[in-house]
Amino acid sequence: MKSLINKYLVFVVLLLVGIMLVGCKKSSGKIELRIGFWPENTETKDIAMYQAWKEAFEADYPEYEIIPDHYTYDTSTVGSKYLTGTLPTVFETWFTEPIKLVKNKYIRSIDSQLKELGWDTIIDPDMKETLTFDGKIYGIPRDGYGLGLVINLKTFVENGLLEEDSVGNAILYDATGKPLYPTTFEQIYEASLVIAENTETKGILICSANKNGGWQFSNIAWNYGAELEIVESNGKIKANLDCDEAVNALRWIQKMKQEELLLNSPSVTYDQWYNAIGEKVAMAIVGSDVLQLAQTQGGIDMKDLAFVPMPTGDGIHYYSLYGGTPFVFSSEATDEQVMGDLKFFEYSLVYLSNTPLLEVRKILFNSQADFVIRNLLRKAFIPKNMFPAVFSALNIIRETHYNCSPNAKKTFVHKVIERILSVSNTDEELNENDIKYLISKIS
Repeated sequence: MKSLINKYLVFVVLLLVGIMLVGCKKSSGKIELRIGFWPENTETKDIAMYQAWKEAFEADYPEYEIIPDHYTYDTSTVGSKYLTGTLPTVFETWFTEPIKLVKNKYIRSIDSQLKELGWDTIIDPDMKETLTFDGKIYGIPRDGYGLGLVINLKTFVENGLLEEDSVGNAILYDATGKPLYPTTFEQIYEASLVIAENTETKGILICSANKNGGWQFSNIAWNYGAELEIVESNGKIKANLDCDEAVNALRWIQKMKQEELLLNSPSVTYDQWYNAIGEKVAMAIVGSDVLQLAQTQGGIDMKDLAFVPMPTGDGIHYYSLYGGTPFVFSSEATDEQVMGDLKFFEYSLVYLSNTPLLEVRKILFNSQADFVIRNLLRKAFIPKNMFPAVFSALNIIRETHYNCSPNAKKTFVHKVIERILSVSNTDEELNENDIKYLISKIS
């Protein structure tokens, strides 16, 4: 029996030693940056792009070694990866997660590094607040979306709800800059009545299935003035779904449904909007990050669409629910690794925009540039091939009149945002002068 136990003991020891040897790698003596947002093996074009960044970065910063370490964030695996020391140096998560990751000490503050680079002043304020705990920043936004109202301009023009200018573009503002599209839920109801009277097209798509129904309803209720949760004196959070403002939001949806102004389906999901916005409905509530699906999946000419702010229910509250993806850094990452990751982000902008590194730094360090430039540049998907929205923005900015007066700034920004869809494609390349021009117009 003792011999048998010894044999098993030897086997276990050898097995453990083997595992340890497999896990060991010869160190290069360099600072290792394990990049968790490295593309998956199937994304060959993206891998080629990242490999180009890696080679150029390591040539200019020989003290660093980029190690691809793809990790798709999952609440069921992040804890075990932390305990086993296999969390990448930097990885992506969701905006709902940092508060839990900080509490569990899975991620670290990068506040001092951001301040050293000047990035703390150029992160979108709302996103920065979401990533700030006890006065310190714990991540940087990769991208974000905001809910808004997408309108089929062709349907509105055909039903007399909007007029066209001399070149056939829908007129969205009057001479004073006041919006001519619906800005309240009551105006959506009234426009839907006109459309339903003349055509078989419904007024608007409102999600009713899965989590998307509550997701959209939350924003509608907020814009009626609802506070959907209350923090009690003992710190507990209590649901407040039966408040008068939330009930008013539900009554609006009920009215739209009873008068058959909503998409006629017992279960409406979010991914129905891009096929429905062509002929089935005139409006839909969607996130700014999926607008291109109307063209790529729904076959809609983007010139026929406008994306405008979320309407208000009570004439006072104008909220837009937002979300997105931040980069966060493992609590095991050293200061040198964090700084290396941030420098690697700079390199991504160099390659996406074909702009010299020094110019990219000027852009990033320019507090007036805000989050807009980096939010546009992130859309590129292969080297030297920018996302069409960037070119659309530049063209629209050049075409849109702005007299530089303080009162005109808000109208100008609204026009640019809403006309961003008017140009769907271009083969031009974004260059350094284009970026500088864009900054000069938004600053």
